[in-house]
Amino acid sequence: EELDDARVFFHQGKLWLLYRNGPAFDYTRQVQNPLHFQVTSPEGNLQVYIKSSESIVSCCGRNMALISSSSKKLQLLTWVDPLTVDEFDGTKFNAAPPALQPQQPNKKAQNAPNSHIHGTNGYMVPIPDSDNELLGIAHFHRPHKRTTSKYALHGHHYTHAFYTIKEDSNGRYQLTRLSNEFVFRSQSPSLHSGDVVVDADIIQFASGLDIVGGGKHVLISTSLS
Repeated sequence: EELDDARVFFHQGKLWLLYRNGPAFDYTRQVQNPLHFQVTSPEGNLQVYIKSSESIVSCCGRNMALISSSSKKLQLLTWVDPLTVDEFDGTKFNAAPPALQPQQPNKKAQNAPNSHIHGTNGYMVPIPDSDNELLGIAHFHRPHKRTTSKYALHGHHYTHAFYTIKEDSNGRYQLTRLSNEFVFRSQSPSLHSGDVVVDADIIQFASGLDIVGGGKHVLISTSLS
């Protein structure tokens, strides 16, 4: 099977996988499955697999971060600004427009202004010793109206930023903090001047995020081109 943009997240004591599978589900849909582990030999060889019957499909888009909420519900952050959080009802993620869901005011409003910030990581990470604050990493396109160029068909000239969201006592989320934008330094020797890196790759993407070292460090997995 084709598992594109695969990332892992935690929910209710289980490890889950989110991915896209264009031939089976269409490229506009993101799919979530719990992972299963089976020891297959006395030496401890491990087989990891997913079950098609457990697939949860979310539409439409990609790079949508999962939230294992304090109410033990599985939620999906579909847009950072305006902040949009959908909730899994056991069958599908509820993505009704705000007019039909007045109890969820953080739904993305039709034609609402936005800052062109896009979510990147697959799992909103709880911040240790915080007041229910979750950490994410997002990216901007610079400029946001960039078109196909000789360098790339799409997805180029990224900058990144950390952001946090917080759930209030009514179960509603707010965007609480946004960092300065940053880029990952290039690993290409041609962009180095002695010990100094003088540029960044125009195609870069951060998909994995975790808080490590007792809450003192952030671990990011990236892809650069």
